[in-house]
Amino acid sequence: MAGKIEIDVPKQLCAECSLALGRFMGHIKGVDSIDMEEGKVVISYDDGQVSRDFLIKLSKETLEKIGHHE
Repeated sequence: MAGKIEIDVPKQLCAECSLALGRFMGHIKGVDSIDMEEGKVVISYDDGQVSRDFLIKLSKETLEKIGHHE
């Protein structure tokens, strides 16, 4: 079943940060797409293959590592 997560970020992600997040998260089985919209990251995924909680935790940790803190 398809799921969608929207994670707010305090400032718009730069192009390089967006690419880094997409490359990293895009390799996870069950992640269909990662889109950057103004002020948020939108992850579409198959919840039969990967859990929502795991993706939220991992995406927030990744954003923190590339310098975008809540």
